[in-house]
Amino acid sequence: MTNTVKKLSLSGSKLTLGNIDPSKLRTKAVQVEVRRQDPPVKPVRELDTSAAVEAQDMIAGITEDDVRWGMEIARSSWRHNTARFLRRRTEVLGMIPHLILNKNGSSELSREMSAEMLDPNREITAWEKSVYQAAFPNYDDAHTATLCTPLGGRLILNWLSIFGMRSYADGASDLKELVEYSTLIEYWKTIYSLPDISVEPRPEPEPQPEKIAKMVLRTESTDRAQFKNRLLNDQRFMVICPLTKVTDTRFLIASHIKPFAACENRGERVDADNGFLLSPSADKLFDHGYITFTDEGVLMRSAKLGITGALLKSLGIDANAKVPIKSDRTRQYLAYHRTHVFEGERTKDKPL
Repeated sequence: MTNTVKKLSLSGSKLTLGNIDPSKLRTKAVQVEVRRQDPPVKPVRELDTSAAVEAQDMIAGITEDDVRWGMEIARSSWRHNTARFLRRRTEVLGMIPHLILNKNGSSELSREMSAEMLDPNREITAWEKSVYQAAFPNYDDAHTATLCTPLGGRLILNWLSIFGMRSYADGASDLKELVEYSTLIEYWKTIYSLPDISVEPRPEPEPQPEKIAKMVLRTESTDRAQFKNRLLNDQRFMVICPLTKVTDTRFLIASHIKPFAACENRGERVDADNGFLLSPSADKLFDHGYITFTDEGVLMRSAKLGITGALLKSLGIDANAKVPIKSDRTRQYLAYHRTHVFEGERTKDKPL
């Protein structure tokens, strides 16, 4: 009998060997090649980021199951063929059209996210660390390119929902590709059993007032540092105090127009259009409400509180100087400052 090589076809019905009737084969050995083929990937095309926006925290809404699947992919296990979804973070960020890159080729988006995940000024909980590791397996290794799982893509989308796109992308961006990648975990949940991986338990929900207070404390140092960095790197304007002409960054303060404590969300707290770089004397006058600015950037001083031209001159402030009006948002923040800060309660609480 002539030797014949055929491949086994697994079609979900009766097994066949091409057009050969297996019962009539007399050969003692039949070589059969079996290949497993995963079903096509069908990612979810929508992602709910409302929990992150409400809590102003990029890991809000992440479950222990999400972390287990992230860790499964992070381990590069070929089980269920998940390893093909472990990518470099730069590749995943590249799914954002018109992403703004720094001179060194990295993005401000990745820098700011890393700054929060590695912030030495706050205590990072065990739960946070487990989420970060499942999202970006080697995020704390400065010597290698940061990897990213679909859970990392979800954190990126949560971050963008909190802070907005305008600081990270030049023009409108279609995030369809990033959403599809980020929701692959939801697909794996529907067809495979949950990976047996130990995960740090998620902390119990806290009462709302305590949760808000802790969130503000946890993020304040990160947000203040991020705010100043944005002002220092704002390519639209010179790094200079417009009132005193000080250019030494050691003596420039990132001054909020709408005060940090009054900002409604983290997006406002770090918005470069919500601040000026001011020297210490100018910052104190502005922050305490002794001076403010018109929508055209013209300085206004409080005569009833004794802020005279002579006083400004003695502090090195040019009474005729103007601050840069960066956008309509800057005008909105200035309107808040004129109404609620200038000659207001903050002035009474903070003597000059």
